[in-house]
Amino acid sequence: MKVVKKLQIMFLVMLLNLSTPLGFSADAVGEISVEINGLKSSDGFVMVSLFADADAFPIKPEKAYKKLRGKISRKIAQVQFVDVPHGEYAIAVYHDENANGKLDTNFIGIPNEGLGSSNDARGRFGPPKFIDAKFRLNEDQNNLSITVTY
Repeated sequence: MKVVKKLQIMFLVMLLNLSTPLGFSADAVGEISVEINGLKSSDGFVMVSLFADADAFPIKPEKAYKKLRGKISRKIAQVQFVDVPHGEYAIAVYHDENANGKLDTNFIGIPNEGLGSSNDARGRFGPPKFIDAKFRLNEDQNNLSITVTY
């Protein structure tokens, strides 16, 4: 009886291994390529945050799903997020022109550096909303263009 049970378990394990071809994960992932334009200079870097959490977008960068720092050349920057599970996301960008690692603001909190978000979403009297900036990653590759405004 024990031999039959072992054979059944081995058969189930083999069947499960065949359901994911060549050992690849069943979870679908893709890449998001982002071109950032509208930059007023090539000084500093662009800081790009990928958000999956609507409550964090864009004001809580520490809660971003992934963050990248991109080099600027000829007032354009490009970054690429890899191994991103399919789903809904929004991207927030700022031009860290003085390369100090933070978004500089004036005395009342209005940003002094350029900002942008996916879908070129803009906020009224505050940051853009996730619902306006969200996009769906459901392919192997997703190409986005974001224009920074000052």
